[in-house]
Amino acid sequence: MKRETALILLSVLAAGPVSGQRDAAARNPSAQPENNSQQPRPAAPQNSSRKDAKISVGPNFASPSQTPELQNPRAGDVEALVSSALQRQKQVVDAEVLNQAKLAVHPTGLLQGTSSQPMASGTGPLLSGNTASRRTSSAQTLPKTSGGAPAAGDPSPASANKGGSMNTAGSGTINPPTPGNSRFGAMPPNTPGSTALTCSTNPTMRILTVAGTPGPVIFTPITAYDLYTISGCSFGNPGPDAKAYLYKGGAFREDLQILEWHDNWVKLSLDPKISGVLDQDDVTLVIQRSDGTQASKGGFKFHAVRGITPLQLIPSRWAHLVTWSQDSKSFSPEYSSPAIIDGKAAGPSAYVSRFADGKKFDPNAQAPDRQYDSYDFSGLASGWTTKSAQLKTFDITCSDKTQPYITTYYERFGNWRTQWDGNALRVYLADATCSSFDAAMPLVNKQNHTGSYYQLIVVAYGPRCTDPLSGKPDQQCIQRVQQGLQ
Repeated sequence: MKRETALILLSVLAAGPVSGQRDAAARNPSAQPENNSQQPRPAAPQNSSRKDAKISVGPNFASPSQTPELQNPRAGDVEALVSSALQRQKQVVDAEVLNQAKLAVHPTGLLQGTSSQPMASGTGPLLSGNTASRRTSSAQTLPKTSGGAPAAGDPSPASANKGGSMNTAGSGTINPPTPGNSRFGAMPPNTPGSTALTCSTNPTMRILTVAGTPGPVIFTPITAYDLYTISGCSFGNPGPDAKAYLYKGGAFREDLQILEWHDNWVKLSLDPKISGVLDQDDVTLVIQRSDGTQASKGGFKFHAVRGITPLQLIPSRWAHLVTWSQDSKSFSPEYSSPAIIDGKAAGPSAYVSRFADGKKFDPNAQAPDRQYDSYDFSGLASGWTTKSAQLKTFDITCSDKTQPYITTYYERFGNWRTQWDGNALRVYLADATCSSFDAAMPLVNKQNHTGSYYQLIVVAYGPRCTDPLSGKPDQQCIQRVQQGLQ
């Protein structure tokens, strides 16, 4: 009799958890067992805090870990190259301004009543696009120079230049300079007095040098480098329609603030609050004198003021996520961006989870090119690059606050780390496996549940107040810059 009673008791204990689980599954359809087929799950935004269907298991959101923020060397290298070019350019401009001051000869003049103010662009015809706000801070006026005959003691005359047509406004066609074979050709174009000598042999309105060089330069509103000089011929007298601006097609237009205007030399700058504009190549510089006649020169660059922002979204097409399979078990990714963690919005940039029931997966046992997820950021908008990356990781847990589960086995595999390769990022994977049982019901147990969970946060660096993905201007950011709040 005692033996029969023991057998009945054992059968009840064995069947009880199973029937209880069936009842729970019937009450909660979402608790049905997962389909761990070998087909990888598509990368699509969804709640990625997956749990085993039978008993609570999943990431431990209460105790996350973080990897060190890894800087992208590419961002630093690119910015160092630009800064170096701008620094060299500034040295040339500073030297030219000093040389013009040393000439100390009579200028064509400044606008009446504005000798201590930057001269704003006039009211002539405008192209469509962005227009910079006028800067009203005072600017020191240098001694005046002349666009006429050379002063006594000047070096030998510079080369005369003649050339083809350019676009004009209101005064027909004019000729920009092209290299000639004049007897003055040996004189550097930025030598003090050389511009006046060149223009005395050919007074056609044209631009000879920008920032002291006949070649292309970089225009930027970055305050440390925001000073430019333009030498040329027949710029005439300053007036309400005299202006200088940059443009490219009909989408980019920025007026230059004129600090000094002479017949053959102009000093100017850009508004330091220019925002919401991407970097530009092949930009055209236009000088328009007071009678509306224009001279232009192309091939310049525009380098925007920089800003830093986390990437809110990493498009799924930029993410290449690996799936591991063994013995009919798959360790496949689920992806959300912006990150959704435990059913809640978690901010930038993406969240990736993997789970396997009853199987260990060691990243180091995979092929070398299958040990990491990769992200390609080459699709960022013009001028944008990735600056840094950091991981927030979550271990798997086999315990449950509502029931006294006892962990009998726990092992971690692999090491979380990130690695930059230009504008691409590798996320080397790690995971953990656990087993446990219910102390109140020893037959309820978890065997080799394996999970891998990480949030990736990528910080981007690029043109201020533009979207890193679309390149579109951020109007709220622009407003903050204009108000001096950013």
